[in-house]
Amino acid sequence: MSREYNGIADLADISSAIIIATPTGETFKRPLPTMPGAEEQPAAVPYVRMTIIEVLGGAISARGTIDVVSPGIDLTTGKDGLSSYGPYLLFITPAMLDKGQPFGGYVVTGGPNGVFAATNSREPDRFRSAFHAENRTLPESIIVGDTKLPSITHTEEELLEIGPQ
Repeated sequence: MSREYNGIADLADISSAIIIATPTGETFKRPLPTMPGAEEQPAAVPYVRMTIIEVLGGAISARGTIDVVSPGIDLTTGKDGLSSYGPYLLFITPAMLDKGQPFGGYVVTGGPNGVFAATNSREPDRFRSAFHAENRTLPESIIVGDTKLPSITHTEEELLEIGPQ
């Protein structure tokens, strides 16, 4: 599915939380369930383990560390996205196969649209969009405390009931 995000309010509308997290350096793959009658094992989904620094909006059922589906490959490192550098400001929602079928962990809302990376260690509250060059409707940066973050209106349970968007 493809969706256009016309700002961070669109991301928040289908997210259960906005968090700041850093990678632990741990990555792993979780195999998708085999469909009945399928001849081949489906591809495994890459995950990155992250430490939650702060929940900026919404609520998250996990504490301490969470597993996040990597939103792709980091072209700088060639590794799973989110597995290096950080911290990151992330819009997240529960990972799910379908409506009412959680898969475990979380996904970044909108893939790279929901990823904002810290600009540098001297400015820990400044985050730059990982996708701004492609999507000009998202802000180029978010400054925690200065940027008004939209409200999170759905819980994890509600989003699982609605299904993937």
